[in-house]
Amino acid sequence: MDIIKLKKANCKNCYKCIRNCPVKCIEMKNGRANILETECTMCGICVHACPQNAISVCKEIDTIKEFIQNGEEIYVSLAPSFTSSFEMEDPLQMVTALNKLGFAHVQDTAVGVSLVAKAYKEHYEKMKEKEPHPKNYMITSSCSSVNRLIRIHYPEMVPYLAPYLSPMLAHGKYLKEKYGKDIKVVMIGPCIAKKEEAQEDPNGYIDAVLTYEELGSWLLIEGITLKELPPTEMIPFDYDNNIRIYSMPGGILKSVFQEIPEENRNMIVANGPKEVADVLEYLKKTETTEPLFVEMRSCDGGCINGPAVYRSRKNRNKFINKELLLKYADTEQKDPMIKGQRDEIAAQIDVRQTFQDIAVRNPMPTEEEINEILMKTGKNSPKDMLNCGSCGYNTCREKAIAVYQGRAELRMCLPYMREKAESLSSVILYSSPDAIVAADYDLVIHEFNQSAERLFGFERTEAIGKEVYEIMDDIYFKQALETGKNITEAPYILDDGETITKQSVIQLKEHNLIVALITDVTNEIHQKEKLQKLKAQTVDTAQKVIDKQMIVAQQIASLLGETTAETKVILTRLKKLSEEGDEIL
Repeated sequence: MDIIKLKKANCKNCYKCIRNCPVKCIEMKNGRANILETECTMCGICVHACPQNAISVCKEIDTIKEFIQNGEEIYVSLAPSFTSSFEMEDPLQMVTALNKLGFAHVQDTAVGVSLVAKAYKEHYEKMKEKEPHPKNYMITSSCSSVNRLIRIHYPEMVPYLAPYLSPMLAHGKYLKEKYGKDIKVVMIGPCIAKKEEAQEDPNGYIDAVLTYEELGSWLLIEGITLKELPPTEMIPFDYDNNIRIYSMPGGILKSVFQEIPEENRNMIVANGPKEVADVLEYLKKTETTEPLFVEMRSCDGGCINGPAVYRSRKNRNKFINKELLLKYADTEQKDPMIKGQRDEIAAQIDVRQTFQDIAVRNPMPTEEEINEILMKTGKNSPKDMLNCGSCGYNTCREKAIAVYQGRAELRMCLPYMREKAESLSSVILYSSPDAIVAADYDLVIHEFNQSAERLFGFERTEAIGKEVYEIMDDIYFKQALETGKNITEAPYILDDGETITKQSVIQLKEHNLIVALITDVTNEIHQKEKLQKLKAQTVDTAQKVIDKQMIVAQQIASLLGETTAETKVILTRLKKLSEEGDEIL
């Protein structure tokens, strides 16, 4: 499927996507989010919720351009909500723009709405004729996202989904029946879920889905300005113009039940994930013998407020969007030849469809397993259940179940992790071998650790609240404040005249604190002094030894000189005697 994509490198572990996801279909693995496509309803809320733009929607512009390059004949099914997403003088300027992009023919998706509305009305009439039934209601199947929501997360409600194609698929089927199965049909609208619906449709009624956001970008790249174009008529079709308002809340009901007297209507309209979920929970527990027609849309404000509207209109008031759509609905088709004519193809289109349960049955933990997970994050009793929602889940219990199912991590509990970090920081701070004294900018002590207690002879409870000068000389604190610079390893002797320290004073401006790290170097200094003395003694001893060695060497040399002279005299005499002896012989 791969429709909603997440760039893991951009994910910053903020859990905002989980917080906003109505069905919590996002898992966290190693601190990074991952969208569970088999559980996703394609509502698109996470796309806009992500502050890092890590979530995006697959684009099909290249696919469509390939259709155009291959000479395919492309028909566009254009959702009427386009009028609230683009700046135009005349809605039909959009048709001209689409023709310039390479789309051969354009028709309003209202054609598909008219086919489905007819089936809905007939179904409702049959519901009234049947024997009273405790679950006598029908849920519209026009919203692809709602269809997925029910099929995945409310499988028990699948039998009550209207067994008909969505307007998009109905229109695609009609176009291919009328103009040939070889044509390409491209749906253009504000919905992300339509991409999934088109991909999963086994009949291939829709070949590609283009969102308003994609279309707007394409027009911008091509330099096409809608306001500068002349209008062009769409492919005409004989439908009531009120059909076009199906994109707004209550629009389907109005399209279907224009002729039903008010007193015979038993209907519910729900828009947005909260309302839809509330109605589904209500229907699960409610029985009614009267036919109940339920219109549902995933988007708050209906299709005119879809997740993939063009960015130039994203922040516009939804009531203005509604007004623009109503204005378009009042626009009559200009071709009078089609009015009153029967379209035989449309009359024969079968829009029936069967929906299947595709729910994912995740394993559920026992109460004992839930409590065990909760205790791992310090939640040992009900009072520990903050239910703060910082992890993205509504309750601590809900998050514990997600941990059991492997879709959440223990460390996602921010209060617990903060408490753990603060506890660890406190342990490190208090047990540090260096004395730590933290004071505010008025030099009032806020922190005084165990080493500081030993060094200065004050208990922590005594020191906190005192001014620095009452405990120690505050010269370096004041110097850091005045200069705005940190001080590193400055020497300082305590008042006892014996204890030697080195002080580093650091400003924590974001906390308005000055922190002094004080190291007792008395023993180190004394050891250095002893070492220096030992070195001096060693050098002196070595010098004396060298001097003695020099004297001995000189004495040895003198003795060697005397014996050498004596040896020379003796050898000379021996030589002379030897020579004289030869003469005598």
